[in-house]
Amino acid sequence: MNDTLIHADIFFFITAIAIVVLVPVLLIAGVYVIRILREARAMIQRMKAESDAIMKDVEAARAEMKREGRRLKELLGTVPVVGGVWQEANQPGTSRRPTQPKKQKPNTTSHGKKTSRKGGSKKASNA
Repeated sequence: MNDTLIHADIFFFITAIAIVVLVPVLLIAGVYVIRILREARAMIQRMKAESDAIMKDVEAARAEMKREGRRLKELLGTVPVVGGVWQEANQPGTSRRPTQPKKQKPNTTSHGKKTSRKGGSKKASNA
């Protein structure tokens, strides 16, 4: 019976030392984790505020571009030469691509041979 008491005393002694060492280590680690989480929360809030500011800037830039685009269209409408081309190009149903001239088909016979455009014979007459 005396042996079991000695074993129990050794177990409790080792457990007490482990708790005395581990508790401060865990407390210090917990403090650092809390600091890291606070910093992360502050960074996230800052990123949200900055992204909101960026979105407002982008919206303002889009509105400015639309307003300036309207001014440019009005300006081009008042210039006679450029305005006429501008207005003609922006009419509904017109293409913005430049038109290409149609290619002419070569004059061929039903046999696939080319014919002369002059219509005369190529042989010189001796008369």
